[in-house]
Amino acid sequence: MQGAQEFLPYCYEAKEGRREENSDSAYAAALQDRLNKVRAEVELQAKVAQSLKRELDEVESQAKQKHEELRELRHDWAKEQISREALLRETGETERSLALKERRCAETLAKHVAAELPGGARKARTGAEKSETSRRLASLEEKRVELSAGLQDAVRQELGLINQLTSRSEVLRREARALRTGSEAAKEGEARVWRKMEDVSAAELAALQREQLLQRQSLDLKEHVRQLRGQLEAVQAPAVNGMDQVAFELNKKLEAKVDFLRKELEREKAKYGELEMSVEGPQASQTVAPTEHGKRRPQTSP
Repeated sequence: MQGAQEFLPYCYEAKEGRREENSDSAYAAALQDRLNKVRAEVELQAKVAQSLKRELDEVESQAKQKHEELRELRHDWAKEQISREALLRETGETERSLALKERRCAETLAKHVAAELPGGARKARTGAEKSETSRRLASLEEKRVELSAGLQDAVRQELGLINQLTSRSEVLRREARALRTGSEAAKEGEARVWRKMEDVSAAELAALQREQLLQRQSLDLKEHVRQLRGQLEAVQAPAVNGMDQVAFELNKKLEAKVDFLRKELEREKAKYGELEMSVEGPQASQTVAPTEHGKRRPQTSP
């Protein structure tokens, strides 16, 4: 009976080992839950990156369309250049002819004034010719003014069109630069997300392997505890025919096994700590990654 009383503390230690085993199982479950959350977050980042990529594709298509419109406008402008130059030449020739006609009219008027003779009929003809000449001069002046106004309007319209095309070209150039920058940033973010996905997958695989190893070790510990219980029950049975020496030897064996199990539990705790460090490392990098990438676009995940 004294040997049985000595085995009772070891029974309590076995119960404490079972409680520690249950806590380790709960920790493994919490670790698996954390891995599932990380996977969900990475999938969400992948969806955001895909939507951003679609938006970039749409903006690039719009930029190509605007470049095509600008090219057509430049082509039309170059095609109408000949007609504009012809209009300018025609206007210049018209102005020169008007100036020549004005000069001739002035000379003719001066000749008529110099050659004017006395007499009523002569004065009447001279007055009629002067009025006709003045009317023609006024008509030519009106035409010249109209042509000059039309030429100025055409020049103003051309200048406005040139300014408009220049501003649109500059806007399109800035948009194209912004699109190139955004596309490069999206590609870099996608590459970072794929690298993080690979790291998370490797960490998850390692965690699963460690979990399986822990489960196997837990089964081994349960088997050891069951054997210890059987031996304890055998020791607690009433001694017959002087079995004290056998009980003492069995007590030593049980003490050695309990020490061995205690060391095993300490090693398992150390392995759990290493597993926690290996899993929390990729998660911390993923927590920092959205902050770095928030400047351009969300990150993707598998």
